[in-house]
Amino acid sequence: MSRPFRNVTIASAAVALALAGCSNGAEPESHIGQTAKVNPSSAAAVSKAQAAVRITGEVSFGGQYSAGGVAFDPKTKMVYVANPQDNTVSVVDPKTKSITRKINVDNHPVEVAVDGTNLYVTQVSGNSADTRSSPGTFSFIDLNSGSVTDTVSLGTGPTGLAVDRDAHVAYVARAQSSAVTAIDLNSKTTRTLNIIEGGRCGGIAVDPTTHLIYGVDGNNGRVVIADPNGNIVGSAPIGEMPRGIGVDPGNKRVYVPSTAGSITVIDTESRSVVATIDTGSSPGTVGIDTGSHIFYSTDKDGKVFAIDPATNTVLASFDVGSFPATPVVDPETHTVYVSATGVLSIVEP
Repeated sequence: MSRPFRNVTIASAAVALALAGCSNGAEPESHIGQTAKVNPSSAAAVSKAQAAVRITGEVSFGGQYSAGGVAFDPKTKMVYVANPQDNTVSVVDPKTKSITRKINVDNHPVEVAVDGTNLYVTQVSGNSADTRSSPGTFSFIDLNSGSVTDTVSLGTGPTGLAVDRDAHVAYVARAQSSAVTAIDLNSKTTRTLNIIEGGRCGGIAVDPTTHLIYGVDGNNGRVVIADPNGNIVGSAPIGEMPRGIGVDPGNKRVYVPSTAGSITVIDTESRSVVATIDTGSSPGTVGIDTGSHIFYSTDKDGKVFAIDPATNTVLASFDVGSFPATPVVDPETHTVYVSATGVLSIVEP
């Protein structure tokens, strides 16, 4: 992925991370207490939708230039943040806004996912700044012991990570390949799904209700829709230079940011484009509040936009630091967690 403004999504969204460049040691600018800039005509809608617009806390990861992917565990309410520079994953308690422990991993962690018992981490080996050509692995980590219990190979350039928890399958996109790796989380075996004809998968997402896979075909400017066996069942055109992707199963929508300045909205039933949102910036990743259906898009300059899916308009915006990773959201409290420039911002309604 290319810095936390990656070529991907984590459920949210995942992304391509370039492990280049560390900070100069200066403390990142604090944004605690910042209240989002709210569109006056949308103030009532923000309140009704419970959009997160106020930064209530920040957790620092030691002055690193950037942080990797973020995951939220709805069972334990803990947050997990990949630290590519020191080969660890930080466990953050949102209540105390502090790091409770760090889990060691073998190589540079890129994306993370969690299910309450296990932590799943994609990693790249080597010290190359260009992770697109670096070998990748997928590690299973027991959260009780904090130890790696198994590792499988992914091939070169792992970027996005999407997990279908009900089906017990993880999907990993690869930056310069037509292949998506499907990992059986029970048997710890892999299958190769050749679904990205363009050979450049910018992001990957899965709908937990239909189990359909959505992959960004960056070279052909489209989203490819495939079933769990890798059979392509549809596609939809998207904007130039697509990056992340996110699925809201309850709202039957897929959101695809384009760094050309827009977000494409796809209806999952008709599998067609139903709207294009102009953000006036260069959006790269998207995270979804499945409780309120508000979604959050980032840009490389550190701005996060709260967007109302009913009107496809920006409700509010706030700053978190340069090159933010994919936001993750607690659908019960509507709290948003965004990692950028070595700091995890906690954003609440």
